[in-house]
Amino acid sequence: MRILKILLYILLSVGALLFIGYRVIDYKFIQYQEREYEALAHTTFTESPRVFPDSLRMQESTFWTLIATSKAAHPQDLAQQAAYLQDTLAQLSDQDILGFECRLREQLIREWNYNIKSLYQITNGSYVSTDDFIYFRAYLISCGADVVQAALQNPEQLTIPLDRLDASGEEMLQVAKNAYAQKHHTTGGPDPHSPGEQPLAVDYDLGNYRMTGTYIAPADFDRYYPHLTARY
Repeated sequence: MRILKILLYILLSVGALLFIGYRVIDYKFIQYQEREYEALAHTTFTESPRVFPDSLRMQESTFWTLIATSKAAHPQDLAQQAAYLQDTLAQLSDQDILGFECRLREQLIREWNYNIKSLYQITNGSYVSTDDFIYFRAYLISCGADVVQAALQNPEQLTIPLDRLDASGEEMLQVAKNAYAQKHHTTGGPDPHSPGEQPLAVDYDLGNYRMTGTYIAPADFDRYYPHLTARY
């Protein structure tokens, strides 16, 4: 019995040490990550292209009208909104489908911004996951032009509830590709003409971009975003 107690004590001690070690490593990594984000404002490097030629991209007003119409059709369900948007795009020309993808990519790069980063951290936690941050920016796009503009200028200006913050915007990244496949009834291998397969210059995943805006440390969120931090 005494041996069992000793073993239990050892196991609990090891578990506690592992937990503490994980928390320390997690804290140090977040601190390192923050230093890297802060340095982005001052680092000199050659940026990847941020915009497409007008001949490729969809008119901005048309893009946002499509987003608004899909949001109005499914205000509470992002997956259904993306499906509605896919069905709508599938009825348009191949150039329009590609143009939508180009405009979406430009908007994702536009949202590579310190205010958007702060909004993400306030609502999702201090650690910034590369993929989840992309999905979050796509989610904001699904909310419409006004939400994106307010988030860029100052997240404190967001007057509507972000009622779907638990949703991932990953579906939005596949809309153009899926619309093209739906239109051409393609279910096989990669199609080089599909928006999802073309080597487009503006790349929200692998491109090199300076983060716009002014860096704000998480410790200062309460001061700069009092309403947001109170809500989340």
